[in-house]
Amino acid sequence: MPRRPLRLGRDAPSKLAARRISEDEVHALLEDHVVVEVVEERNRYVLLGRVRGRALIAVVADDELDDATVLISVYEPDVGHGWTTDTIDRTLRGDGPRE
Repeated sequence: MPRRPLRLGRDAPSKLAARRISEDEVHALLEDHVVVEVVEERNRYVLLGRVRGRALIAVVADDELDDATVLISVYEPDVGHGWTTDTIDRTLRGDGPRE
């Protein structure tokens, strides 16, 4: 994924505030992450990383026209969606795909 300036998508500021996630945390996630999924037809990436011990998932898209990475959404992984501490750790270590 190219390293480009970060731009917040339309709903991103409210999602950041509601989930108590800072832009600094998003920048840190973009620097150190694992790509969990690529949605090629929409040019989006789902990223997983740990920032200050906190696991975060971000959905970002490439904006070729503005040469930017657009933050679509960011949230903490949810057990209800299959994200356990073990699954997060294994994914970040590269010990296999997420189940």
